[in-house]
Amino acid sequence: MKFGVTSDIHFGAKSSRFLLDGDYTNFKRAVEIFNRCQRVYFNGDILDVALNLATPKRNYIPQNSDEEKMIRNRTKLLLPNLELLLDACPNPDFVYLKGNHDGYDVFFEELTSFAHKFNGRLKLSDGPEIIGNSFIYHGDDLIDDLQYKKNLKGKTWEERVETEGTPLKLEIEMYSKILAKLQERYDLTDIEHIFLGHFHVERPMLTIPDKNVSFHNSGAFTLPYNAIIFECDTIEKESDALGYLQAHQFVHSPTQGKR
Repeated sequence: MKFGVTSDIHFGAKSSRFLLDGDYTNFKRAVEIFNRCQRVYFNGDILDVALNLATPKRNYIPQNSDEEKMIRNRTKLLLPNLELLLDACPNPDFVYLKGNHDGYDVFFEELTSFAHKFNGRLKLSDGPEIIGNSFIYHGDDLIDDLQYKKNLKGKTWEERVETEGTPLKLEIEMYSKILAKLQERYDLTDIEHIFLGHFHVERPMLTIPDKNVSFHNSGAFTLPYNAIIFECDTIEKESDALGYLQAHQFVHSPTQGKR
């Protein structure tokens, strides 16, 4: 089964990666990739809503609050673009997983109503999703605990990067800890590929030595505001084991024109 994974488009933010809001060349290229797939996973943060709330980020937003109005207004801008994408991609079905910027209940209420237009082609998921030996999860709740707390040899991720840069060994250390946290929560016995978002690092793909697990991160970027789509194919005779994977990177160019 051929499937695609992308995340962290951050529609509506200054750091938007321009797959859904105005770059026709990138939009057209994404459509071509998605139409080669049977399923596409939106692995969180397709919409960008940044709220400084005292309540957990995925709790229900108070009704009629300024936060609710802001989410609904930004949702109204996203959905026509998302509809255009789904209409242009008749071949795959789509799975939308919650991220930290778009995991709000009020947004998923709007998305649930929107999904009815597509007769089951758009599924909503809290995550994780598993297909064959691949595990798909946005990962913010795991990553933030490591990124912002002193869990990397007594320092935060940012403190380590400030003094060390981002050498391969530091990313391996970070992903090894992410793997350990995932293994505490989920049975990953047959999992060899983990697709994450959220973590904005330099390397979109990394294999942990001696663990037989590879990470594929569509939240990564090598240049500012790149989007990444992973195009994958499974080997049906080997229990849907992943047999092909390509990372497509997108760079926004304002000269490419709008739809």
